[in-house]
Amino acid sequence: PLFPPCGSSCLFRPASAFIKVYNATLGPSRNYVYTDGIPLTGSSLSYGSIFPVNIGYALVSPNTKTITVRDTLSTTTQSPVVFNQTFVACNFYSIFIYDTIGIIKYTVVPDKILIPSDTSAQLRLANMVFSRTPVPIVDIYSKNLNLNIFSYVTIGTVTNFISFTSKVADILFLQ
Repeated sequence: PLFPPCGSSCLFRPASAFIKVYNATLGPSRNYVYTDGIPLTGSSLSYGSIFPVNIGYALVSPNTKTITVRDTLSTTTQSPVVFNQTFVACNFYSIFIYDTIGIIKYTVVPDKILIPSDTSAQLRLANMVFSRTPVPIVDIYSKNLNLNIFSYVTIGTVTNFISFTSKVADILFLQ
């Protein structure tokens, strides 16, 4: 079941936690996500894909769950990712899988969704870059603001959401 990310979600689903999955893994054929051995995704996740594909979240029952991300192709060389994660009712989470199919890594972060009172957008940075050489920490620089809007973000790190002026053109530089 899918549900929109609004503050009233728990009024309708008080016994649920809400998750979404981002696939930043290089070279996957067809990743599927399971919770406690039960398929969560109905279709495969390729590189750069998100589940659910709309702006909503998937519902899971709260408590500790075993999350598995694996390729179901019999000839796959991908290592499955299996980890336990505790999900709290009425909370939202993003699961990021990244790196390469031989050494998939994951990061789970709570989504602290704040609905702004103005027209600003909410941005965050997830640094899931793959590199065979050490990658320095990453900054995102806003040309309009003339400053870094994200600083010192290491691989596997996801920032909190920040407010950012919407409906204005800007150029963001990865430094």
